[in-house]
Amino acid sequence: MDPLLLIANSDAGTAEQETLEDALKVLRTHTDVEVCKTSNPGELDGVLHRAGSRRIVVAGGDGSLHAVVSALHRRHDLSRSTLALIPLGTGNDFARGTGISLDPAEAAEVALFGDVRPLDLLVDELGEVVVNNVHAGASAQASRRAARWKTRLGRLGVGKVNLGKLGYPIGAALAAVKPPFGISVWGAATHLGLAVGTILGPLISAGVAIVIGLGYRAMSQETRDRQALILDLLATREELAAASREAGTLAERERIAREIHDTVAQGLSSIQMLLHAAERDVDDEPTREKLRLARETAAENLGETRRFIRELTPPSLDEQTLPAALRRLTEAMNEQAEQSGSATRVSFRTSGEPTMLPMAVDATLLRIAQGALANVLRHADATRAELTLSYLGDEVALDVVDDGVGFDPAAAQREEVDGVAFGLRAMRQRAERQGGSIELESAPGEGTAVSVRIPVGSA
Repeated sequence: MDPLLLIANSDAGTAEQETLEDALKVLRTHTDVEVCKTSNPGELDGVLHRAGSRRIVVAGGDGSLHAVVSALHRRHDLSRSTLALIPLGTGNDFARGTGISLDPAEAAEVALFGDVRPLDLLVDELGEVVVNNVHAGASAQASRRAARWKTRLGRLGVGKVNLGKLGYPIGAALAAVKPPFGISVWGAATHLGLAVGTILGPLISAGVAIVIGLGYRAMSQETRDRQALILDLLATREELAAASREAGTLAERERIAREIHDTVAQGLSSIQMLLHAAERDVDDEPTREKLRLARETAAENLGETRRFIRELTPPSLDEQTLPAALRRLTEAMNEQAEQSGSATRVSFRTSGEPTMLPMAVDATLLRIAQGALANVLRHADATRAELTLSYLGDEVALDVVDDGVGFDPAAAQREEVDGVAFGLRAMRQRAERQGGSIELESAPGEGTAVSVRIPVGSA
């Protein structure tokens, strides 16, 4: 049986955790299950990013199911995904409406062996998925009133007995006894004389016409305001979706970097130390030479592995400033050059008045600086390199200049087009994604200068 990916709410209480364990016992009897607990959209997007073809099991109530379905809808993966539900907590209208058992063990059996059934979901005027009727109409009023009671009463209870289940009945009762405000219409007629009626008739007609006109004007203004609000909400939703995808991608990259560091890098480091110790204890020169070659090979691969880790996790921004991160990057490059026996020394300076930049621009400049300095250490054979960050008002500039051997830019451009010079192409693509540009100046024997310009407004 194919493995499962179970997604649960990390803020769930002790009683729900005990119930979840009962369901996991059933699932793990038949297949492998990875449990991921999330607390925000960024973490959820990161989990879905690596779900692959696995069936997704949602452990929670309507809110948890709505969060997963909405995230898949934003990622355009909803039509290709198969979901199962293990109801937990108090809000399980979807499970009741579709006939899913509220018993976790029975729901787990359905998740394993049940038939796949397609369901049609509503998409509201804002583009959000509506999982059930809790999100619309009178149930929305009851749900809103029940939320604070569910939070308050949820703190009470022992074991699996939790008073938070009373939240929704209380909310429904409050919504029933305090309905929305309505407008009543009252009319009366009296017998008037012909002269009075002749006078009052046109006056009443004029008053009615004025009221109708004012009403249409108010409705038109409300429609325009509502349309503007919807457009603002749509723009905000797109920004949140982009931020959520970026957070999920960064979280996944950091996870991969940690795995490489804790496995491959640590293993190569241990191999290098063991070979060094064996090299000291061997008297036979041919054998010692082979051990030395093996140790140097392990050291080179360890260096490459650490480079992969650095590229997956850009330097963190101390105090949220780009200059501090670039300064630390130059220090790390100088330390790496010294350990490798290179004569290259890197300096860093800034010009202009520093300003806060969007995170995407910060990350782009860090990556480009990292790639350019890595090229200096690897290929330039330089003694000095200078990294300069310039704030130029409507744009930010990053310049990397070295006094190395240089190269032919035309040949480098041909290699970039042919896919050989991957590092140069990656730097150019990063700059262009932010609406910027990159210029390369070099000549054999005359060093190299890389200049990046990114408009601040476009970021």
